[in-house]
Amino acid sequence: MAVNILDLSGISGTTFQVGLKGPLVKNNSGNFELTNAAGTSDVSLTALTVSHSATSGQIVLNSAATGSGSSWTTTIQSAQTGQTAAWTLTLPASPGTTGQVLQTDGTGVTSWVSTASGAAYDTNVAHVGTYTDSSPYSMFTLPANAIIKSVSVNVTTAFNGTSPAISLGVTGTTSKWLPSTDVDLTTVGQYGAIYCQSVATVGSSQAVIITLNPGTGGTAGAYEILVTYTVPSLV
Repeated sequence: MAVNILDLSGISGTTFQVGLKGPLVKNNSGNFELTNAAGTSDVSLTALTVSHSATSGQIVLNSAATGSGSSWTTTIQSAQTGQTAAWTLTLPASPGTTGQVLQTDGTGVTSWVSTASGAAYDTNVAHVGTYTDSSPYSMFTLPANAIIKSVSVNVTTAFNGTSPAISLGVTGTTSKWLPSTDVDLTTVGQYGAIYCQSVATVGSSQAVIITLNPGTGGTAGAYEILVTYTVPSLV
């Protein structure tokens, strides 16, 4: 027989059972508890809404607020559209320190991290390779909105193959930052810094690749490549 919780108003008992073998509803020194039938462990409260409203997917804190002065509700709202799978947000074990921000590892596990300082900074990525390198070679992932400021190539051992070539870019645009015509792999030397500010930034990360042709019949050749980039949004 269904029991309306309102019928229990004024009853002095502190524990009520939902059904013959259902969970227990307890008043534990003024705190609401929901446990298993034996009262030995907590049970899940399954609901689309934990609030006084009928809107699903919400947790409303201070739901009885008056909506004036310092009495206001705070609502945690799940995505109403676009979510294609369930996920869990795991909070850090501590409150963090002043100025830190909450960062996710991509699986919903969060941690506190310090934000970048206001000073400008560059990031350098280097690769040492030879004529035997696989091509294309995945050098690194360029962050969203980053600007590659320079690319330099140092040929340490001359390539002895016919028409060797090297370029730096992304899949589909293999010479985006370094055209193959800018480096002579057959001659040992430093091929300067090639500034690329004219290349537009991209709002998503990019896999930077080295495309290498060691040349027909090549049996020797070595090089070093250095890429310097910055992320304007963190400057």
